Amino acid sequence: MNIKRQKRYIMESKLYFGKYLISQNLAGEGDVLEALHYQSEMTPSFIDMSCKLSVLDMKEVYEILTYQADTDLSFEEAAHRAGYITEEQIVHINQEREKLRPHLGDILVHFNKIPKEVMYCEIQKYQIIKEKYHDVFRLLSNITIFKEIGSNILESLAYIASIETYNKDEIIYQQDDVGKCFYCVYSGTLKVTRSAPNSNEQIYLYTIRENDIFGEAALFEESRRSTNIVTITEATLVRFERDTFLNFLKHNHKASYPVFMFIVKRLYAKLQMANSEIESGKKHLLHLDKHM
Repeated sequence: MNIKRQKRYIMESKLYFGKYLISQNLAGEGDVLEALHYQSEMTPSFIDMSCKLSVLDMKEVYEILTYQADTDLSFEEAAHRAGYITEEQIVHINQEREKLRPHLGDILVHFNKIPKEVMYCEIQKYQIIKEKYHDVFRLLSNITIFKEIGSNILESLAYIASIETYNKDEIIYQQDDVGKCFYCVYSGTLKVTRSAPNSNEQIYLYTIRENDIFGEAALFEESRRSTNIVTITEATLVRFERDTFLNFLKHNHKASYPVFMFIVKRLYAKLQMANSEIESGKKHLLHLDKHM
């Protein structure tokens, strides 16, 4: 069988313009940090902008800060949770803040760190790369396991995802392969089989469909795969490497709970399915014994 696999947009780590410039040897880390500090100073805070837009007054700001002190929420999260502002207002406030945020490239040009002509070309290149990351972000936002994750965290997740497309009847992995990653199904269907002992026969177990995950046991330990996964139709999968994904969750605590709850539910469902198969097998053997 001629197996073809196309990988697109391998996201190694979160990319922002400063990191891009460093990777291209166009700016040093010190220059970028200095520019980011200047950018932060020149960008109005969420509180300042909400007051400027008359969304909040100082009395409400004080009440929100008092409420926030007993939580681990950001100011805008606390304000929304306490009913002071709506999600739409949060988006509007941040959009207005963004309009006043000086571009990192302009700052570096202003301080004569990078020539203006060079910066213009690099901004265009960066935008092309960023659009690819946004494609992955949009794809992830439609997968069930990530639906409860905030957009900012999900955008970061896009940078560690690997999108893979497969043709019909392609092998994703085989029984006894070492598991170092897990997959989410964006589209397509796949079958799960197990190799029969002392035989080339493949025993069908169940079908994996859109929005499901598989190979998730690899997150808990690096062990050998217990099944074979083969595509039934053309499929688009999102692949996450174990160590990279766990490191992401370690630094994004708000994503950890919904992700692991989904995985635990899936593992529990598979355990129930396995128990059902065992009970079915026992009944079949009892039936045979009665007729012998």
